[in-house]
Amino acid sequence: MLSVFQPKQSKNVFNEKWGKDLINTDQYLKKNNDSKISPVIKYALSFGLIATLITLTDLSEITDTIKKTNYKFLLIGLSLTPLSVLIRTYKWYSLLKVQGNTLPFGEIHSINYISLFFNNFFLGSIGGDAFRIHKTIKHSNQRSGAVSALIMDRATGIWMLAFIALLSLSGFSVAERFFTHHQFYMIIGCDLAFLIISMIVFCVLPKKIYLKNTNKIISMFQSFLESFNVYRYHLQVVFLSLLLSCAFYIVNIFVMYIFSSAVDARIDLLQWALIVPVASFVSMIPISVNGLGIQEGAFFLFVKKMGVDSGTALLIASLPRIVMLLLSLFGGIIYVTGIRKKENSTFINNEEISSTD
Repeated sequence: MLSVFQPKQSKNVFNEKWGKDLINTDQYLKKNNDSKISPVIKYALSFGLIATLITLTDLSEITDTIKKTNYKFLLIGLSLTPLSVLIRTYKWYSLLKVQGNTLPFGEIHSINYISLFFNNFFLGSIGGDAFRIHKTIKHSNQRSGAVSALIMDRATGIWMLAFIALLSLSGFSVAERFFTHHQFYMIIGCDLAFLIISMIVFCVLPKKIYLKNTNKIISMFQSFLESFNVYRYHLQVVFLSLLLSCAFYIVNIFVMYIFSSAVDARIDLLQWALIVPVASFVSMIPISVNGLGIQEGAFFLFVKKMGVDSGTALLIASLPRIVMLLLSLFGGIIYVTGIRKKENSTFINNEEISSTD
């Protein structure tokens, strides 16, 4: 017969589950993250950059901008941001489905929101990706398939980001406001080189490494190649991923246009189509916490070049981060709610067993 104290043990389910996910995700990060930059240095750099932006800003301009803000536009922009998460979910769902993963769409959508929570509040800039892989492997037990889907997710996103930037740069009248002629042609060349080389790599990537003596690392890489090459036989899924990535960035560009209109900053869609990809690329540099400070700095500098005052520029640069934090908190609520449901389920099961005994 179970002890009468058995049901009380279920109260630890929340802490155990929370700790286990953090530990498992952190272990994945330690195994796969080669970054030599200490988290303390990253946090110091992030907050140092934010502090620098504040010192470069006239605070009176911020209050003036807030007074004239059109909050209806802000609400419209805020209401569109969940659409970008939905697009990302469907993209990841399509990539996982090719790998034979049967995770339901609703669960993947929840994991996507929770990954935002981990990305912004725990484990550094790739914490969300590590959490997604951890949860996917837990469901399907296919490590190589989960990693391949995530890499293809990221790769198609970066490729489309570069493509949109290239299209925007083709409007030289827009680009000349940000770059010199030398910088312009250098960026165009690097962008084209990246697009072409990435396509070549995808086409010529070997299907398998043929070696007689293989260690564990080679075996894991062979497994990854086999799962990644699945996408070469499902090019329609790759094409769909590119289209969804395009839709994702179009939504983000349109949201930034609405935000700038809300504070009466005259920046048109074509200009945002150049600013958003470049700022997104810069924020990927792994020297800060989830791009904190770097992304805001990039937006701030570009918006200032459009003739916008420093207070308005800082508000526009801060809005994407604020919105992302709000979405991340929603992911945290989903995560905590899911743990509570498991806790209550465990408690009820223990009660039933106790009553049976």
